[in-house]
Amino acid sequence: MTRKLRTAADRVNDKHEWFLRIAEVVATRSSCARRAVGAVIVDEVGYILSTGYNGPARGQPNCTETPCAGAHAAPGTELDACIAIHAEVNAIAQARSIKEARALYCSVSPCVACAKILSNLPNLKRVFFRELYATPQAIQHLQAVGIRSFLVKGQRQYAEVKVVEGEIRQVAVAPDDVD
Repeated sequence: MTRKLRTAADRVNDKHEWFLRIAEVVATRSSCARRAVGAVIVDEVGYILSTGYNGPARGQPNCTETPCAGAHAAPGTELDACIAIHAEVNAIAQARSIKEARALYCSVSPCVACAKILSNLPNLKRVFFRELYATPQAIQHLQAVGIRSFLVKGQRQYAEVKVVEGEIRQVAVAPDDVD
């Protein structure tokens, strides 16, 4: 039996794409009926400090088995009816040293409540995500405190996301401008 050797095409060369793929795998642990979200927090070297996914607190029933009151609400609405703790919050709660956090990778951009929490992390500089959340307030908040937000569209394909005159704008950026 011959073994097929891996080639350069088999490797994910883009660290941001790689971390987002990890966040997407982490999201598969979610027990939220509404949406599965995963988060990965890394330090300045690129070591993973923690991961988190959304779901109810310990001891509460999983929403995938017993949907909560917010399970059928539209994205960005009725957040108080949802019992899930967000992926970003769970990742922060599980981090060994949150002061070392430099970047957050999340399958979906943060909501405004998570953006407020993230803005209190003293060394967080960048947030990367695959999908934009329903409302622009979170991006606007991160922008106001100097945390850059990036939509990752694929390997070495990024758009910096900003709020200009109340609307979300995406500006393509070169890979070197992301790091």
